[in-house]
Amino acid sequence: FESTREGVIITDTEKRILMVNRAFTELLGYNEDEILGKSMDILQSPRHVSEFFRRIWQEIRKKGHWQGEVWNVRKNGDEFPILCSTSAVQSDSGKITQYVSVFTDISKIKETEAELEFLAQHDPLTRLPNRRLLLSRIQQGIETVRRNGGLMALLMLDLDRFKDVNDSFGHVTGDELLQQVAN
Repeated sequence: FESTREGVIITDTEKRILMVNRAFTELLGYNEDEILGKSMDILQSPRHVSEFFRRIWQEIRKKGHWQGEVWNVRKNGDEFPILCSTSAVQSDSGKITQYVSVFTDISKIKETEAELEFLAQHDPLTRLPNRRLLLSRIQQGIETVRRNGGLMALLMLDLDRFKDVNDSFGHVTGDELLQQVAN
């Protein structure tokens, strides 16, 4: 319980926090005294509507477990994504007595996914849309003008003798020039 790197939280049937592990306190910034007895709702991000959480708890009560991505809020107010698995603990008679949630911070994974998505559609040096995204946006613009009327403009810039900049001042200077033009 204490040696796992995943956060663990145990609640009663009213979602009041009964026990947390060290990873929980490190990930969320609360110490045990601050969080024990509080409702799990204190961790909910406003990114999700209350209906989202209602459906999660409905599934846990119906199926006995739920697993998925959800955003939580740290003590300092920072929001972060987690992969969470929550299970209902039942007595011998089948009555739910507690809930156990195990979660891991997936912020780094989400950041990497977002960066890869960005790089798939943008030039890494200038951060401008690449050819594929440019053509897609031009097509969207044409379709919008056809549908709604109006005008569309496309501005193209050509850097004359750019090769001379690279040859005379080096590729680092050429890259800086491209970045300044892009800005």
